[in-house]
Amino acid sequence: MSIRRPSLGTVLGVVSLVVAMSGTAVAVTTAQSGDSLIIQRTLSGNRLRLDTVTGSEVKESSLGTVPKATLAQTLPKLVWHDLTLTNGWIPASARIPGWAIDAQGLVHLRGEIGNHTSVGQAIATIPAPGAPQETIYLTSIAQGWTHGSVTITATGQMFAEDNQGGQAAAAFTSLDGLTYSPN
Repeated sequence: MSIRRPSLGTVLGVVSLVVAMSGTAVAVTTAQSGDSLIIQRTLSGNRLRLDTVTGSEVKESSLGTVPKATLAQTLPKLVWHDLTLTNGWIPASARIPGWAIDAQGLVHLRGEIGNHTSVGQAIATIPAPGAPQETIYLTSIAQGWTHGSVTITATGQMFAEDNQGGQAAAAFTSLDGLTYSPN
């Protein structure tokens, strides 16, 4: 039996197939990341990955206006009103207790209060524009970082309470950061 020689076409086909397969294997094993192939500072913005640009690469004049930024600049400043403290309650720091209503109608409280003799008695009365429609309970901080609460009734009367019989709240209660909707 004699072995037949392959035709030129068969030889070229096999060689092409071997080269093509080895070329792909070589390409896969020697691939580099784009970060090492591209010269720094040579790409345009549409060639970058999202959320990868930091502050020094940003041309500020290209940013435009932030939506509603002008609204934030035109909002009126809060007009603070001092709370008229009652039943012997006094300011517990230099931050005079007060209240204000913002442009959205939210009531904000500020300051610190204290009184060692008026446990369970009203602190102050918030006037009608700031009084809630029904009794609300706000979480606060009392003396010694004790969990406390400020209760405001529908008539605007404010009370300080805590989980230790009122003694910690009477010594010191922070109103800072307390915000509520009167509606």
